[in-house]
Amino acid sequence: MPNTQAPSRASPEEPIHPACSPDSRRERKKQETRQKLLESAWQLFQEKGYERTTVEDITEAADVAKGTFFNYFETREAMLSEIASWRIALLRSRVFTAEDLPASAVARIKLLLQAMAAEFPTLRGIAWHLPSHRHEGAHRLDNIVQELVQQGQARGEIRADVDPWLVARLMMTSCIFNLIRHCPQDGSDPGMPGPQEPFSLQAQIVQSVDALLDGLGGPKRRDS
Repeated sequence: MPNTQAPSRASPEEPIHPACSPDSRRERKKQETRQKLLESAWQLFQEKGYERTTVEDITEAADVAKGTFFNYFETREAMLSEIASWRIALLRSRVFTAEDLPASAVARIKLLLQAMAAEFPTLRGIAWHLPSHRHEGAHRLDNIVQELVQQGQARGEIRADVDPWLVARLMMTSCIFNLIRHCPQDGSDPGMPGPQEPFSLQAQIVQSVDALLDGLGGPKRRDS
């Protein structure tokens, strides 16, 4: 006999495609506004510097009411640790999860240090207002480099008999030296490079990594 039973339907209480709840939409909107404030603040800190950026500047750039800022942060200073954590997380994703990454760990170390160079002036300005978080941020960056060094050792790109922490510290120390030389804290002109000094900070960072990994010994090094 033919089946005359009507096809079953989902009850109204159990929709096939449940809609997002109002609470989840509100939470998503809050997160979007918070991120917009962070991004606007970062852009302004790059353009004007932290000291010359006001809360009103930030809310205007984020296109929100000034009072909205204080729903998320008590003060301008209160957002700095979140900005620092966000930028460090972006640096990490730049060398671990971004598209079209080189397979070489050493190439990714260079990418990381060059990306740090681009953000260093702004991050350092923020760090001076976060003394309790300054070492934590440096430690997180050290850990990223160390992880890349360990990958390089596993790939045979870096000697495996050297402590990866030591290699990471040497790379970071060299990079920070170059950054401080090119980006004085007082904003003054660091001066023209010497006759043997490359003009490009990016080139100096790459050269420092190569010198560390390739060694500085000349052809008669083994005779000394």
